[in-house]
Amino acid sequence: IATAFKSLPSINLVISNMRGPQGQRYLAGAPMVAFQGCPIVPPGAGLNVSFVSVNDMICLGVGATPEAVADPHRLTQLIMQALVALEKVALPKKTTAKKSPANTPSRRKVPAKKVVPKKIRFRKIDGQDPP
Repeated sequence: IATAFKSLPSINLVISNMRGPQGQRYLAGAPMVAFQGCPIVPPGAGLNVSFVSVNDMICLGVGATPEAVADPHRLTQLIMQALVALEKVALPKKTTAKKSPANTPSRRKVPAKKVVPKKIRFRKIDGQDPP
């Protein structure tokens, strides 16, 4: 068994993130609109997923061996869809305060009803009286 484990790779997935430069970057006066990384798949691994943030954008790169991932482009699409879904539920929704018209009469205040607490009933357990 020990011989079999020696031939297996120690990793099969690499995930990396890196903070890139913040603020707009230019090349010969043209603004950079995307940053495309080239994630390298190390020997023995099958997949590398790398994220780089540049100018308040997150750029995603996927590198894969054909044996590990048949369609890396499809995997990239699925990761992006999952990030969009996560953003929808994780980020607070923007709300605006509703303004009431100045000439709308306010509701008349009504006193609250008096609440009488109900008696708590205990039942006997194993023939013993309740506390």
